Amino acid sequence: MSSYVINISAVLTSLAVLIFYEAGALAVHNAFFIAAAVLVGYTGYQLAQREGMRLSDAIQSVVGKPESYPRQTAYWAYVISAGIGLFVVGQTLVTAVA
Repeated sequence: MSSYVINISAVLTSLAVLIFYEAGALAVHNAFFIAAAVLVGYTGYQLAQREGMRLSDAIQSVVGKPESYPRQTAYWAYVISAGIGLFVVGQTLVTAVA
């Protein structure tokens, strides 16, 4: 049950950050911090689920092996939230540099 809550929370938080940042309701530095925190926290959660594996194997499992997840929805929740998080982080970095 808790994995459902974590998966849904990560996707919804990522979407909310994206929407609020694009609408101008969220400052650049806040959007960067929240998106990076969700990305790091959710990736850490996925790596913790693969405790006992070598780090390189665990990273490959998280990113490229959907069959390593208990459900396909968990894999897609990670892919979607990570994609949105990387998109927002990239946009904020470009905005901050420009």
